[in-house]
Amino acid sequence: MKKNEADPKQKSIGEASQEALTSQVYEKLINHNFIVNKQRKIVIEGLISQEERTTAEQLWLKIYKTKKISITTVYNTLNILCRNGIAYKFYDEINQAFYMIDQTFFL
Repeated sequence: MKKNEADPKQKSIGEASQEALTSQVYEKLINHNFIVNKQRKIVIEGLISQEERTTAEQLWLKIYKTKKISITTVYNTLNILCRNGIAYKFYDEINQAFYMIDQTFFL
């Protein structure tokens, strides 16, 4: 293998840190007696993969392309994440809500 070629079996730093963050989120929710079901995992992974802030609707549209879950599930999961200090919710100047994973919490 040439020096410049990447080993396809190796994960990028971003992928590895996303997986570590995802595991920490699952662990925190389980420790707070929440069930981490398939649908919640989809929402959590979708939010973690976002590089920028997102609305619940934007996140749902991104997820819904491949996984058919309800927007209510997205809102409920986001609220659980916010209440447990895993994500945060903030508003822009027109009072639209945005969500983001609080990555500093997991450093």
